[in-house]
Amino acid sequence: MKKTQKASITVFATLSFMLVLAVSFSLLEAARITEIQKVTRMNSDAVLEGVFAEYNTPLYQKYGLLGYWADNEKGNVSFDSTISKIQNYTYQNLKNQPYLYNKNALNLLRVSNCDIKVEKYMLMTDDNGRAFTQSIVEKEKRTIPQRLVNELKERLRNIDANKSGDKMDKDLDDAQEAIDNPKEYAKKHNISLEDNYKKEASKNNSTIDVPNDNNTVNKVSDEVSKFPVNQSEAVSNEKTNPLKVINNLRKKGILELVLEKPGEVSNNEIDLKKSLSKRRILSGNIKVTSESMLIDKVALTHYFSEYFSSYTKPRREGALQYEQEYILSGKKDDCSNLKSTINKILVMRTASNMAAIYKDPSKMSQIEALANSLGVVTANPVIMKCAKIGLITAWAYGESILDLRTLMSGGKISIIKSQNEWTLGLSNIGSLTDLKFKAKENKKGIKYEDFLSAFLALKNQKETTINAMDIIEHTIAQQKGYEKFRLDNVIIEAEVDYRYRINTVFLGFVNLNTSKISSVEINNKSRYSYLKNCKE
Repeated sequence: MKKTQKASITVFATLSFMLVLAVSFSLLEAARITEIQKVTRMNSDAVLEGVFAEYNTPLYQKYGLLGYWADNEKGNVSFDSTISKIQNYTYQNLKNQPYLYNKNALNLLRVSNCDIKVEKYMLMTDDNGRAFTQSIVEKEKRTIPQRLVNELKERLRNIDANKSGDKMDKDLDDAQEAIDNPKEYAKKHNISLEDNYKKEASKNNSTIDVPNDNNTVNKVSDEVSKFPVNQSEAVSNEKTNPLKVINNLRKKGILELVLEKPGEVSNNEIDLKKSLSKRRILSGNIKVTSESMLIDKVALTHYFSEYFSSYTKPRREGALQYEQEYILSGKKDDCSNLKSTINKILVMRTASNMAAIYKDPSKMSQIEALANSLGVVTANPVIMKCAKIGLITAWAYGESILDLRTLMSGGKISIIKSQNEWTLGLSNIGSLTDLKFKAKENKKGIKYEDFLSAFLALKNQKETTINAMDIIEHTIAQQKGYEKFRLDNVIIEAEVDYRYRINTVFLGFVNLNTSKISSVEINNKSRYSYLKNCKE
């Protein structure tokens, strides 16, 4: 029979032992909480990055932009589904996945609850499209070489942004009126024809009658008609007024003048009433930072040329096939946008070709000869000057039509033409009716897309940005499942507040006041931005 011995412990020893256990378990709990803080910090970043990895696929595939589409059935920004995703990912990471194989094993890093709140966010349309611009700048500035910046500067220097199409039309109309009806033209502009005729008569010691309207037209027509239209008409001795040829051409549609197959132009159109530019745009609460204006211009211009379609590179499945033309003109259909763009190029080319005529002595001598022949009838230097300007404008206009035919067929032309590069002569101006008659191509010149880029760079940046966002919305909304797509529901940066609740483990082993602490809260923030975090 075993003997038992009595044992005892003092109250002091008992209390001391309990204090040691309390300190030990408290240290264990503190170490556990410290580790959970690290884990939750990593979870917060990883989960938010995982959510942002679900970027809008069509937006990236078609336009190379990253954005998270967060909306509800009413078309407003909604974070309900986003918060639900974050919570599900968090619970998978920290709650239901024990580290030991035993299903009943204790998971010391378990989170009992996680509350999520999206405090701050930036939408792609914020600050009148500045956020959209910054998305492009961040994407492009890492890849744009310095040579593109220099090329853009050179293009802008060679474009006369102040040349007005109305001024060109006025020059042509004034010249035609001065030739056809100098008496009426003189009356409108307070020019005395009689005084000038008397001066001419006194110089020549002869008398000259002031012509009336009818005989003026007849005399001028005889003088001007000495310039044949083309070889066939020269042989048959038929004569044509160059200004009348140009004025008749101007009455036709521009597409019929410069395109070989104008009937194949896209007739796609969009409903501008549903465009982003026509509605109240939602906004976020993160401030958009700004870059250099020059960097913005270069980045936007390069981006538009790379990701948006044009007449020479149409997007067949797009809302509009000619997207760059829409960004430039902002009209509802492809045809109208193309007409507007071509007219802009026509005005610019006419100005450049006028400069080439002024620099070419042989061309100016032809203009002088024709203007002088008209001056015999009017004997007025003002009308002669007007006729000369009109003839120069008409000749440059005709050459510009040929330039556009070359450009629209994919060719290149010089900005300022040399004598050898000039195509149209006064003697064959009537050949402009032949659509196969085009300007000489210069392989080192600039193409249609270069003109588009230059005009887009010159246009107000706010307008180009809004128009670009418009066409992106319309194009993506055509895809199945994205009918309610809106760019002001696309998030490019967000800050999320996390509040984790963790039940204590080791503090419950000791029946001290610490056992009343049943849970601990850990708060942290996580921020993700496509502008800063995503590097290609």
